Amino acid sequence: MRLAWLWLALALGGAEGQSLSLNPSPEEAVRFLLEATRRCPYLEMGMAGYSVEGRPIPFVLLRHPQTPQKRRLLVVARLHGDEPAGTTALLHLVAALVRNPSGYPLSLLRDTSWMFLPLLNPDGAVSNHRRNRAGVDLAEDGLAQTQPESRALFAMLTSWRPHLLLDLHEHPSQGPLIRYGPAPSEEMASRLQALRTFLTQRLRQYRYPAEERNLPSFWDSS
Repeated sequence: MRLAWLWLALALGGAEGQSLSLNPSPEEAVRFLLEATRRCPYLEMGMAGYSVEGRPIPFVLLRHPQTPQKRRLLVVARLHGDEPAGTTALLHLVAALVRNPSGYPLSLLRDTSWMFLPLLNPDGAVSNHRRNRAGVDLAEDGLAQTQPESRALFAMLTSWRPHLLLDLHEHPSQGPLIRYGPAPSEEMASRLQALRTFLTQRLRQYRYPAEERNLPSFWDSS
């Protein structure tokens, strides 16, 4: 799905979220997160590491401070520098929490700790390039860990030991689309159609261009 999680972020976001650009720079993202953690008691911020060019790789921990955590979820964005939607989505989710902490679904925080790595490849983000500054595709460096960005992610995985990892990506060369293949049932098709309409309307409301497009199934050989 194009614009991973961006629909949820924009649906929840308020004034603080709207003040963010749709493609924030690494400096803008770090400044925003610092201010957000200052204003919201459920947020903690740190640095997972630093990029090839020395830019910080921030992480944000979202949890309820008074409740033991049972599940841990890690969400990674911007592994590829030319895929900004995941970063934007996570920052808008944080903005929604800052805007109205009491209105957030705190039951999610009581059951689950959320760790966000919104900007794993800040050098690639600056140059709008898929690879990092050393020319390495970080998606292919997970085992070798030759790059500081890969080592930062691995350190978070080993120290925090999440039960679930979400790695957010998009298709920057194919335009702002909300894409789905054929649904496995009529009920699912109806739900997806309603979701597509909702997402398109919300994205357009925030002046982000969007269109719906059905795709053939990857497993359909006909």
